[in-house]
Amino acid sequence: MMDIDFLFQLLNESGVSGNEVSVLNLCREKVAGKCEISNDRIGNLYAKINSNESAIATRILIEAHIDEIGFQVTYIDNDGYVYIRPCGGIDGATLIGSFVEIQCRYGSLTGVVGRKPVHLMKGDEKNKLPDCDSVWIDTGLDANTIKKKVRIGDYVSFNPNAHLLGEMRVTSKAIDNRVGAFILTQIIDKLSTIYNKQITFAFTTQEELGCKGGAVVACGEPYDYVICIDAAFSSDVPDISPRVVGDIRLGEGAVVYRNGDVDRNFVEQILSVAQNHNLKIQLSANYAASGGTNTRNMQLTGTGNITATIGYPVRYMHTPVSMADLRDIDTIVNLIIRILEEL
Repeated sequence: MMDIDFLFQLLNESGVSGNEVSVLNLCREKVAGKCEISNDRIGNLYAKINSNESAIATRILIEAHIDEIGFQVTYIDNDGYVYIRPCGGIDGATLIGSFVEIQCRYGSLTGVVGRKPVHLMKGDEKNKLPDCDSVWIDTGLDANTIKKKVRIGDYVSFNPNAHLLGEMRVTSKAIDNRVGAFILTQIIDKLSTIYNKQITFAFTTQEELGCKGGAVVACGEPYDYVICIDAAFSSDVPDISPRVVGDIRLGEGAVVYRNGDVDRNFVEQILSVAQNHNLKIQLSANYAASGGTNTRNMQLTGTGNITATIGYPVRYMHTPVSMADLRDIDTIVNLIIRILEEL
């Protein structure tokens, strides 16, 4: 049975790119005792199965980044208003009226994102989308108190807000890619004994700041196969064309990418596994011929890796109300377990 409580715990935790420690700790605690655990200097968490076998036939990496988009404090004025810059691609339209959490040395502070009221705007101000240059955070505290608690460079995330809509749809901040991290933990929970294979699960950092954690993983050990798990754009909402991202729908299964970052033969193997086990698959060429996930870096390491990208459909990407479907998550868990058994 899917551990929904742990999924919500991951989604509600703050882990903006560059400040993922609390999320890493949750993942480490979840898989402790089931794998050999290690970290690297950028903070990536590795969980290995069969790490000590001397005669390993196949080495497989399953990767998901754990960071979320958010903000970083750049300035605090003499009235106590806190100014921010984006960490990752932020949709400015989602900023106004949002509750946020500043992660500071004494815990967290709740604030709201403020902007000049529309009544007082002039000319083009009314038509301009908000961005970090035109907003501030108001915590309700005076400047002296704020400056004692908050420092330049502190990270800011959207408030915890995970909800279940209906029976199968999850909406929250951090869907991208905390759901991917959750999938790794579920695979580890459900995976039965596998012989002659060393499986490494990598929970990577700072993907939203240029795929940095994934680049470090790519420079590490060689692997025979690499699968990256990440959020995929759904096209089942108004104004998103399936001509751009494919006909991708929530609840219709795992998204298997067929762009320049993946090995075509490996993808065909994955499709065959899915068909043999009656698992729903959707195909996407992604919104770009290359890039957008950690797969590109994984493909380029050493003499090249055999790579694949498997996504879960997401509506409203990079907003605090992103949405995913529990059935797609379950499909990916089962699909990857079958792949690991049959490679």
